[in-house]
Amino acid sequence: MRDFFSVIIMPFSIFWELMLLAVVFLILKRKTASRVIAFFSFLWLAIISTCFIPDLLVEKLENKYSPLKMPNELTGRKPVFIMVLGGGISNPTKLISLDRLPASFLSRLTEGVRIHGVISNSKIVVSGGRSVSSVDHPDEITRAAISLGVSSASLEEINGAGNMSEE
Repeated sequence: MRDFFSVIIMPFSIFWELMLLAVVFLILKRKTASRVIAFFSFLWLAIISTCFIPDLLVEKLENKYSPLKMPNELTGRKPVFIMVLGGGISNPTKLISLDRLPASFLSRLTEGVRIHGVISNSKIVVSGGRSVSSVDHPDEITRAAISLGVSSASLEEINGAGNMSEE
C-alpha cells in the first residue's frame, strides 16, 4: 500500500494525474476548468523538469552542514560503521560494477570509501533494496567497493531492504 502511495505522489505522476483530471473536465464540457488544470499541469511539469528548484533546495541543505571532519575519537576505539545506502543499479551485465552504478550512488560510495580510508577501524556497510531483476544490489555494490580498493573484510552487506528505514 505504501508503494502505491509513493508512486501516486511522485512529481511526474502528479503531472499525469492533473492531465487526466483536465481530460475529465473536458469530457464533462467544463472547458475553462479543463484549461486551467492543463495550464497548471504544464507549469508543474516545467517546474519539476528544470534543475532550478532542486538545485536551490540542495544548495540550502549543503550550506547548512559543514563537510565531515574526522575527529580523533573515532580512530582506535570501537569499530566505526559507515552506512552507504542503496541507490539502484542498471542491468547490463557486460559492464563492470562501477559502470552499472548511477552517478548519484557512485558519489555516495566514493565518499564512504574516502571516510573508510581515514578511519582505521571502520567497516563499510552496503545495502540494496529488493529488485524485480536478477541483480543482487549489495553484491554489485560490494564488487564496486572492492574495485575502489576496499578489502572484502572491511565490507558488510544488508540484503533485501524494502526501503530506507529498513536499511
